[in-house]
Amino acid sequence: MKLRIGACALAIAAGSILSGCVASAEMPDNIATTPAVDSWKQPNGTEISDDPDVRANVSIDVCSKSQDVGWKASGTISNPTDAEATYAIVISFTNEKSSVLDRQRTDVKVAAKGKAIWAVGSDVSGEKVNCVLRGASKL
Repeated sequence: MKLRIGACALAIAAGSILSGCVASAEMPDNIATTPAVDSWKQPNGTEISDDPDVRANVSIDVCSKSQDVGWKASGTISNPTDAEATYAIVISFTNEKSSVLDRQRTDVKVAAKGKAIWAVGSDVSGEKVNCVLRGASKL
């Protein structure tokens, strides 16, 4: 009986030691404590709004290197409503690892039941940049 109790106590102690010490022993000392969002460039210092209903009406047709600026994105937005509306479109320019290099916003006025072309540019550089629709909302 003593042997069984001793074995149980040893197993509990070993489990406590392993669960309590291993994780903290492997933590590097130089972990950044600043949230990653602080390093993102926010367009015009505003919050990014995203409305799934508006997003469904936005397309990105072009994402390419530009002669005028580093990279450009352009596409169309449709307005399914019966009234003219202005929409904000925010595009993130990311690298191959999906890190945000820049964000740009454009505001587009679209006629009732109409369609409009939008475009944004960024001075980011690189051979492979992705253009990602980050937000779309009605203003």
